[in-house]
Amino acid sequence: MSTTERDRTCAERVQANHDSRAEYLRELFERIDNDEAGEDYEDANDELSEFPLHVEVKRVLRIELSTGGPADYVTVEIDEDGRLTSDPVYHFADWWDHADMKAGPEFERLAEWYAEIMSIA
Repeated sequence: MSTTERDRTCAERVQANHDSRAEYLRELFERIDNDEAGEDYEDANDELSEFPLHVEVKRVLRIELSTGGPADYVTVEIDEDGRLTSDPVYHFADWWDHADMKAGPEFERLAEWYAEIMSIA
């Protein structure tokens, strides 16, 4: 039975997808760098501006619980008023490995507390 690309997990596909996107970007930046005033420069800049589907800036509150041996931390997105806009995510990282999961309500309360006392809100 042959395995199609869709049968493979994201973990199995991520490197190839990254490399394909990186090659495209390398080519665009090479065109930009080699033709700073010409038509190809303009075309490459247009392609670059149309490359992403969407671009946005997000504020992320990161609460470091430990920094090594292993490390763990919590991240949560916040709006300009310091209100949480996503569920907190608990991260656990050991040498060259990382896992994350939706954090429990205790971590949501912790994030709200820090957003408030740090005058982010």
